[in-house]
Amino acid sequence: DARDLAELHILCMERPEAAGERFIAGTEKCYSLRDTALILKAKYPKRSIPTAEIPAWLSKAFAFLDDELWSVRFNIGVPRA
Repeated sequence: DARDLAELHILCMERPEAAGERFIAGTEKCYSLRDTALILKAKYPKRSIPTAEIPAWLSKAFAFLDDELWSVRFNIGVPRA
């Protein structure tokens, strides 16, 4: 919820001990891009939001052509907690 993030921003501005520090805001659950797309599609049904999932084997095949994918090829298709 964006209100939680806004509260974190306010706390960081109000507390002197937060000056010059960096904070990472996160959630207990890890959402995949597809999960995120499905949430957005449910919230905005009139918008065209793609929810198709690329098969892991195809992503791994593309890793041979893309340096950024090559570095994460062992994580492709691995479920997150």
